[in-house]
Amino acid sequence: MTEDTKDKDLMITALQQRIGELVSSYESQMAYLRVEYTKVQGKADELSTIANDLVQRLSEYEKPEKQNQLPSVEDILKEDDSV
Repeated sequence: MTEDTKDKDLMITALQQRIGELVSSYESQMAYLRVEYTKVQGKADELSTIANDLVQRLSEYEKPEKQNQLPSVEDILKEDDSV
């Protein structure tokens, strides 16, 4: 094996090692981002459910017999605590 071939082989080995390190780092970052995305998506789903529930509750007060009976914030919070 010539000196030039040895140098090329060493360069290829070093590059392969560096590529492996980069791939490993990329995979770790992607796993972390998937976990974070899942957390954010869960929170968004939770907030969407709460918002839909509030819209449904408020739509009850659009009925003519309840027009002047809007609940107070305290009443809404009490209802949430009892659920």
